[in-house]
Amino acid sequence: MKALVLSAHGPPEVLEVREQPEPAVSPGKIRIAARAAGINFADIMARQGLYPDAPKPPSILGYEVAGTIESVGAGVTAWKVGDKVIGASRFGGFAELVVVGEHDAFALPSALSFEEGAAIPVVYGTAYAAVFRYANVQRGEWVLIHSVAGGVGLAATQLARKLGARVLGTASKSKHATARDQGVEHVIDYHSEDVSKAIAKITDGRGVDVILDARGGRYFTESYRLLRHGGRLVMYGASSVVTGERRNLFSALKLIVGMPRFPSMRAS
Repeated sequence: MKALVLSAHGPPEVLEVREQPEPAVSPGKIRIAARAAGINFADIMARQGLYPDAPKPPSILGYEVAGTIESVGAGVTAWKVGDKVIGASRFGGFAELVVVGEHDAFALPSALSFEEGAAIPVVYGTAYAAVFRYANVQRGEWVLIHSVAGGVGLAATQLARKLGARVLGTASKSKHATARDQGVEHVIDYHSEDVSKAIAKITDGRGVDVILDARGGRYFTESYRLLRHGGRLVMYGASSVVTGERRNLFSALKLIVGMPRFPSMRAS
C-alpha cells in the first residue's frame, strides 16, 4: 500500500509517499480502505518533533480517516465489509489502509462526504471533552474561546451554543466573519485590541465563566486572570510553540517557562 511517511522531523518536505507493508487485521479490529484523512495541529507538531506521543521517524502520522471497511478481524460484530465509516486511528491514518479498533469507528452519515467525515473525530472529540467534561459549561455562562476560528474553536462554539452558553472569541481580523457566522457574539482581534479590557467591558467587569485556550504558555496565565471567581480554564493545545515550519525548541522552552505557578495566581 501507499502511505505518507514521516522520514525525519522537519518542514513538510520530510513527508514522503512510500510503499509500506499492509497493516495486519488482528482480533477486534477493522481495516479501512481510506478515502480521506484529517490533518490536525497535532500532526504538524508531530512532524516537527514536538508531540511526545508520536512515533519516531520513519513513521506514519494521522489521527482520523473516513472510508470503506475492507476487512474485519475475528470477533468483530459491529461492522461488515463494505460499511462506510469514520475511524479514529491515533497515528497510521495517512495511508491507503488503516486499522482501527472495532469501537473506534462509527458510521459515516449519508449526508457527509468522506472528506467531511474525516474532519470530525479530532476537533469534535477535543471540543466535546473541553466543553462537556472538563469545563462543564452551563446555560447562560460566558465562554471565551481563544483561536475561535480554528477547527476545535468552531466545534467548541457549536457545542457551547447548543448548551445555551454565550460565546466570546479571539481571532485575527480576517477570521471574524467566520466566527460570527457560527454564533460567536463578540470577536476580539488579539493583534490590535486589549483582550483584558474588551472582556471587562463586555462582562461589566465580572469576567468570564469558562476559557478554552489553544495557545498555552504565557497566554495561559493571562487567560487565568480573565476568569470570574470559580471560573474554569481548559488548555487543550500549545500553538504558541509552533512559529514556523521547523522544530523550535526555544519556543517549547518558553512555553514551559510561561506556564503558571498556581499558588501565586488569583482571579481578579
